[in-house]
Amino acid sequence: MNKMDRALLELQLDQDTMYDTFRKIDANIDAIITSYGAAGGPERMVGPVEGTVGFGSGLLGWAFSLKQFADTYTKKDKAKCDKYIQKLWGDHFIDGQGKWSKQAGEGRTRGFCKLILDQTGP
Repeated sequence: MNKMDRALLELQLDQDTMYDTFRKIDANIDAIITSYGAAGGPERMVGPVEGTVGFGSGLLGWAFSLKQFADTYTKKDKAKCDKYIQKLWGDHFIDGQGKWSKQAGEGRTRGFCKLILDQTGP
């Protein structure tokens, strides 16, 4: 997904809105792929967890994948990295002490917002 710089700097979307926008774009692409795919053929979906979606800014010349952040947070430990990627997308929330939950709540922030958008924001 390109033009993250625009979402961050020009539109100044809050993190939850930005995550929802990215999630909707991903779902729309999957719907297009499904509608044009061959009936009975292999299901080809894209997604950040699968490693087929990256995020970036062509204007500013940077891009990243969930795997790159997971590698950083797990110090490239493959077993931990694969699990961590799952937590960086979807309904996975982290609190101030670093404890994960699948439910939003007081003091919890979506993993993508806390561990990625906080690092890339202005």
